[in-house]
Amino acid sequence: MAYWGKHGLSRMALAAAATWASYAGGGAALAQEAPESEEIIVTATKRAERLQDVPIAVTAFGEEQFEQLRPDSLADLGARVPNMYLPPADESQTQYITLRGLGPGVTRSSGRSVGVYIDGAYGSADNLTNLPVSDLASVEILRGPQGTLFGRDTIGGAINVTTRTPSDEFSGFAELEYGSFERVVLSGGVDLPLSDALALRVSARQLNYGGHIDNEFTGDKADLARSVFGSRAALFHAERTL
Repeated sequence: MAYWGKHGLSRMALAAAATWASYAGGGAALAQEAPESEEIIVTATKRAERLQDVPIAVTAFGEEQFEQLRPDSLADLGARVPNMYLPPADESQTQYITLRGLGPGVTRSSGRSVGVYIDGAYGSADNLTNLPVSDLASVEILRGPQGTLFGRDTIGGAINVTTRTPSDEFSGFAELEYGSFERVVLSGGVDLPLSDALALRVSARQLNYGGHIDNEFTGDKADLARSVFGSRAALFHAERTL
């Protein structure tokens, strides 16, 4: 047992301290030998910066994370963000985003505490939590008040969505997913260079889901989702997106 006395710590406490010093030294050596992690660039402060240089609590999702997680909407990302409740919009198309305990009804403007921004523009629709995660470059969840840079309805935080920029080379992609309960997802997109300084990107996504909850009264599926369709088009001129 370690105890304080007239002559300092006991021998057991000194031994434990020596062991800890040895462990800390070994950990530092291992940290120096570990390879550097992949650099993550975010735009939480309205300019591109490294994630570790941004003085904001940020959870960032990039194209690699989208490929691994395969989310259908922004609501599917909520469970992976600390201190966040991000359910899908209900039948009345109302969103209940809560971040760090701040949710609807805290502010007097429109009742929101977390704003959703798409390519820098404020999204006023109440069903943006159902926004399909398709053809996106990144999604950043900013925790804490963001009124200085983003404006109203951000006392709890902000969701910063960045879409993919059209390429100056002709390219495209097509994906087909099939899963349980007749789940079929078809998505695709194409980049079309129109001139040396003008490019067009068109993308679309369609989801069909057979449902897995039976309605005993009607005999139908209670969570049936058919032809949930989303599309997007973007023009890129030199260094300005239209």
